[in-house]
Amino acid sequence: MANKDRNYFERVTAASVCVMLGALRLGCNVQHYKIALDPSRQPRGVIAPNGVHCTGFMVSNPGYSCYEIIAGRPGVRCSGYVAPGSNTALPRPPVIYSVREIGNAGVPRLTSVQLRAVRNIERGFGSKYLHFVLLPELVVFNATRGVCANWAGGYPMLNDNPDGRRFYEPGDNPYTTGTAPD
Repeated sequence: MANKDRNYFERVTAASVCVMLGALRLGCNVQHYKIALDPSRQPRGVIAPNGVHCTGFMVSNPGYSCYEIIAGRPGVRCSGYVAPGSNTALPRPPVIYSVREIGNAGVPRLTSVQLRAVRNIERGFGSKYLHFVLLPELVVFNATRGVCANWAGGYPMLNDNPDGRRFYEPGDNPYTTGTAPD
């Protein structure tokens, strides 16, 4: 009888700990992303100073970072970080495409060298999160946290990055790549 009670206690304790950790993790994720994902908390009709018609937001405080899903066309535009009170007009940011969209109407044609580079990277990483942008140089990155993620460090460039220091952070600055210090 005592062994039966012990097994029951271990199962109940393990289950309650798992449930509690899951709820805590979910609570943290929800707290972190609730502004970005809750349409009622997002301002309607926001147009970033660079012309991005914000259809979704990433959490940034202060200021904001948003993205535009281009209706009827492939690709996404990221506003980059917009500081509070910023109204400096900037050129429209480049469109970022999924490698799955290559060959579709509206997606720029890549040169044979660029296409070969993308396909080689795709073989190593798969295509689920793989994206590219022309800055004018080709930048290929694995957008595992969302195309317009604005977290520090950004995404490592997967092409033309021999020392692994180049990165692309479209949620902060969609116009150029950065280089991490040595």
